[in-house]
Amino acid sequence: MSGIMDMFFRLPFGVRVAMLLLMIVVLWAIFRKVICWVLSLIPYVLIKIFRIFYLLIEMPIAALHKKWGSCFYKIDNILSLVGEKTDTVLHCWYMAWHYPKKFHLGISLLVYAVCVALIVVPSFMKTDSNLKFGENAYRHCETRFIKWLEEREWYNPTMQAAMNQEEQIESGSAETDSFDVILVVSGVSSSLLVRDIPSTENCIILDRLQNDDTVIWKGQLVFSEADNSHIEPWVKVVTANGVEGWCRLFYLHPDDYMEQEFYVIL
Repeated sequence: MSGIMDMFFRLPFGVRVAMLLLMIVVLWAIFRKVICWVLSLIPYVLIKIFRIFYLLIEMPIAALHKKWGSCFYKIDNILSLVGEKTDTVLHCWYMAWHYPKKFHLGISLLVYAVCVALIVVPSFMKTDSNLKFGENAYRHCETRFIKWLEEREWYNPTMQAAMNQEEQIESGSAETDSFDVILVVSGVSSSLLVRDIPSTENCIILDRLQNDDTVIWKGQLVFSEADNSHIEPWVKVVTANGVEGWCRLFYLHPDDYMEQEFYVIL
């Protein structure tokens, strides 16, 4: 399970989004009738509740209408009209979900393409904008999903990274003196951006981190300009999503300070 999750989270951002949304489309095509039938219980229950409340209101109004008439006649008619319209709307809602229409592949693929574009295309923009709502929402859900997997010990990015490093060392594709240090995000007001280069200018945002998220630092550090105001250290990290990029060291700290020595690779 951990190996499969690691393979998925190491895929490029756009590929992960496309695969996940495609899976949702396939599952919807297979289980849509069952899902709609279950969801149809919502309007069904609302119909029953509405009819009970309608009777509780209608009975005293009807009694007053029979006894005094006049204005209660108009109130009774208006109440009957509103009740009929509301009951019709709820019944149509129930029928639409209880007996769903035929699955349209073309419409589903069009919705799929639009959703992928809304999430992936803004990720190539160099600056933050309101258009990145889809990307931010997806990354937030993905981060929450990773934490959910970690809580159930179904996925451990740190252990998986160590296993991958051991495999690389055994195959001769990695140096034996390399090391991994776990750093924790803290002090971020909105999100810590992971960029393709150690700079806030002319960069591409690869990922977004929240407080208490963890990353793996392999020892690479440079000093670069930040916010066009000062020079500060940047470190190259690997996020829980498998994204490798540069972060400002100011918002990162080790998860354990006990007599650790850190070696910077120039």
